[in-house]
Amino acid sequence: MNNTNLNQKVSLPVQEILKRLRGRPRLLPVLLVLLVLGLCVTSARVLDEPEPQLFGSASTSDFGDYFEAARRLGSGQDPYRLDALLEVQREAAMLSDTSDMSALFALLMKLRGVGTYLYPPFTATLLLPFRGLSYSVAAGIYQFISVLVLVLSGVFLVRRFGSAAHARTEVWIALLLSGLLLYSFLLGNASNGNIGFLLVGLLTVGLVWAFDEARYREFLGGVLLGVATGMKVTPGYLGAVLLAGRRFTGIVGMAVGLGGTLLLPALALGWQENLNHLEQWYALVIESFGRITFVRAWANNQSLSGAVGKLFVPGSDLAQSKYGLPLAIPGISDGPEALRRLGRLVRLSGLVLTAGLLVLALKRAWHSRPKFEGHSLVEDVWLQRFLLLCLVTSLLVSGVSWYHAYSILVIPLAFYWIRVQRKQAPIDKTEIATLAVLGSFGLIHLLFPRSVREGLAMYSVFAWLMCGLAVLLAVGAWGGNVGARPSRS
Repeated sequence: MNNTNLNQKVSLPVQEILKRLRGRPRLLPVLLVLLVLGLCVTSARVLDEPEPQLFGSASTSDFGDYFEAARRLGSGQDPYRLDALLEVQREAAMLSDTSDMSALFALLMKLRGVGTYLYPPFTATLLLPFRGLSYSVAAGIYQFISVLVLVLSGVFLVRRFGSAAHARTEVWIALLLSGLLLYSFLLGNASNGNIGFLLVGLLTVGLVWAFDEARYREFLGGVLLGVATGMKVTPGYLGAVLLAGRRFTGIVGMAVGLGGTLLLPALALGWQENLNHLEQWYALVIESFGRITFVRAWANNQSLSGAVGKLFVPGSDLAQSKYGLPLAIPGISDGPEALRRLGRLVRLSGLVLTAGLLVLALKRAWHSRPKFEGHSLVEDVWLQRFLLLCLVTSLLVSGVSWYHAYSILVIPLAFYWIRVQRKQAPIDKTEIATLAVLGSFGLIHLLFPRSVREGLAMYSVFAWLMCGLAVLLAVGAWGGNVGARPSRS
């Protein structure tokens, strides 16, 4: 079957579904409300007071880690707990001339309680007003704000792209389909109390404004993207999207927003203490975790480092042996030196993917018009796919990307569904692959038993499929229509 026939076979039923949904505009908000209620119910899991765990941290949620970091910040303590990590590094240095896997396993077990808070000081600083509250009250307020931000992101898109009744219906449909495809990941985000919903809000408004024709909105959009980067580093990859779109004012705004997140904590902590914590974060995340690489390669970690770690590194997850892991391959699984080689390979892969994004962005910026007209993230196919590629790459090269981190892909998916409806565009092989990967894993998490889900997670099937999708997107972006080169007159 050639690509044209395949595209037609997929496009026809999708367009039929869209037609039926457009014929029931009053049903769409009701379905979205039901999805949000499901997130609210799942969010309640975080409200329970955490109990001590086997491996160090008492937290059972990401919010618990943020809350504990805020409490430590407020009392002048180190939120990153570098002492324990430095001790492990000293012990690891003593293993450089041995292949004692039991000792390596013991070190990895010690690391499970280290680095529960991995973000710059800004994220914990935002929760300083919560530190005097009980855990349950603080978690309830935080979860309410998180879900509210996600809802307001959808309202923003409706107001922005839904000027007429039929246009509003199109945006409601886009939000519904995007939410359904990623619903299992959204549920995971809610049940973990992660900052993902806050990032979705910042990035949705930031991206739309950054491509606005008004210069001040372009700047403010960049500021919001910079703030998101200061909360969690991976949104910084969206700077490549601004570069590809020649949104230079937005890039300046992004730098201002990022700079603000680095400096603002000093107002609460003091300049020297803020600087100390920034240095601690750099030492923990960039230097120490960057060298160790496989520090948290557990089942749900669907990044490149997590995928390679579970396959080859003993002790990455307690359930490895249940699934025949780690794989014993001569030259790869033999001792600490092999571990270091694997780490270098993963870091090199991340650098290659990142450099590829930069090359693609520069190529697009060089050949494109000085400014795109209108809402190009909805109307421009190339830029829309490049946005998806940037987000996928940022998640893959991150040291830790749990399944729920992929809920951030709801943003490019929403843009995509709006475009498909407005242009009545056929679905091609790239979009088929994207929808198939995201949709299939969403269904797997909703419908299949835990044993199946855990096996797929342990072998990082999702991560490898996302790597393949990234390659497909990159190849398409390189050969895609980038428009006419601007005049030099």
